[in-house]
Amino acid sequence: MKVITVESEHFPPSVNGLFANVSGRGRVRSKRYREWTSAAGWDMNGKGSITGPFEVAIILSRKKARANSDLDNYAKAVIDMLVTHKIVEDDHLLQRLTLEYGDCSGFFCEVRPHFPPL
Repeated sequence: MKVITVESEHFPPSVNGLFANVSGRGRVRSKRYREWTSAAGWDMNGKGSITGPFEVAIILSRKKARANSDLDNYAKAVIDMLVTHKIVEDDHLLQRLTLEYGDCSGFFCEVRPHFPPL
């Protein structure tokens, strides 16, 4: 089974800060999201790809998270980057998500094909 791992020192932005409303343009990526996408994207290049249903385990740096932040608010940025860098085809194919705080510099994720239980 193919497993793809990505580790980055760049902590993802919260879903609450991914987009901004701009008069005349509507919703656009925030400056913070654009900067993170640019920096963390380099850590995803050349990792290969997984087709079809997949599952992801994400570990986020406890030290870089705000004390009162919601853990699940950080998953979207990481998963969207997996799609942008063609590691997975589309996020609607995500079948299982494991998310936790741990000891890493920014985030660590492991992506693998999803095989339903027998």
